[in-house]
Amino acid sequence: MVTPEQKAAREAFSRLGSTLGPVVQMAATLCAVRALILAHPNPEAVRTSYDQLIGQLMATPGIADSPDQMVVLRDMTATLFRPPVQLDTGE
Repeated sequence: MVTPEQKAAREAFSRLGSTLGPVVQMAATLCAVRALILAHPNPEAVRTSYDQLIGQLMATPGIADSPDQMVVLRDMTATLFRPPVQLDTGE
């Protein structure tokens, strides 16, 4: 059974379109992955495993031959592992 919230989300996704909808979902996924990395008791091990996996991905045909994909993957890596922004809450 679809809840009213799920129905509203599906309708909103439809209005966002085939490009922006997945971008918004990916942004939420990125936040979740960053939270997991930041909360992990051994972030160095996470980074080591990530570097191994992303290296394998970057070496695959189709990606290795695409400068644009390589730039995007490097930027995503930098985004995943940058320190969180400290918000000024005025306290």
